[in-house]
Amino acid sequence: VYVSPLRFGAGVKNKILEAMALGTAIVAMPKSLSGTPLVDGRDVLVAETAVEMAHATLRLLRDEQLRRALSTNARRRVECEYSWEAIAKRFEEVYRERSGARLVKMGRKARTAQAPPSGVTPGATTPERPRILYASYYGDLGGGELRLLDHIRHSRFGRDSFRALLFTDGDLRRKLRELDVPAHLLELSAKRRLYRDEVEAFVKTIRVLRGQRPDLVICNTYRDFISAGAAAACLRIPFMWR
Repeated sequence: VYVSPLRFGAGVKNKILEAMALGTAIVAMPKSLSGTPLVDGRDVLVAETAVEMAHATLRLLRDEQLRRALSTNARRRVECEYSWEAIAKRFEEVYRERSGARLVKMGRKARTAQAPPSGVTPGATTPERPRILYASYYGDLGGGELRLLDHIRHSRFGRDSFRALLFTDGDLRRKLRELDVPAHLLELSAKRRLYRDEVEAFVKTIRVLRGQRPDLVICNTYRDFISAGAAAACLRIPFMWR
């Protein structure tokens, strides 16, 4: 039995998802379940107070049938809604909506003039994969960067749909190379001088975006938002802040 007596906090708790993935019956306070639409009595037991939590925990320890039912339902839900395949699919739906990805006819343009793939009827419409550019000021592998790499690995768009714009060098660039994702590195001269640095990044980003012409720009931090987001807005390229 996994017990989560959190009284404060916001957002999805990874500890809850991990317990679900392990097939463990869960007793939790409402704050622990923020962002996870779990049903009390079917996926988890919800307790409002310490006394209720103690009673729920003892109930699960004594009732093997209920314990197994909760663990099975929780495991099934995390597989269906929180696997990387499911998460990548939801990201792609947002990307398509934001980028306005179009339907194109096979063979109409030079980029699709080659013979259609096996099983595709000539002249049939297929979804065009959007070109997504990810902007990151920090080159280190933080949580956002690791999620991006996992998303690229599991995306149905294919790795050639992704580009990266890095304002500083670091491990993220090396990982992107391993995935064969092009990463443009902007060398900024005014280090540690915030406002001048942002202006320089903005000007250089404009040049990169004009050359790449992505369908969507994703900004990772507030500094990316100031430079890459502003540049995308000037060029009327859709952008979003992760």
